[in-house]
Amino acid sequence: MQQDTAREIREALVGMPEKERGLVEKVYLEGLTIEQAGIQLGMTKGWASRLHARALGRLRESLAHYDSPDR
Repeated sequence: MQQDTAREIREALVGMPEKERGLVEKVYLEGLTIEQAGIQLGMTKGWASRLHARALGRLRESLAHYDSPDR
């Protein structure tokens, strides 16, 4: 189950815009804060926070079909 979830998340990340994917990877895979990840990507804390929220929304939408009863 965890392997399936990890695969689904990796697949969803591949389809994301580069900056969003980079931010998500830095925060959730490298363990950086949103502010630290934003600095590394050349953005302000505020912009990184907005981009993070948008990226999580995209991930949520991408992964929603995995929870559907038709699956």
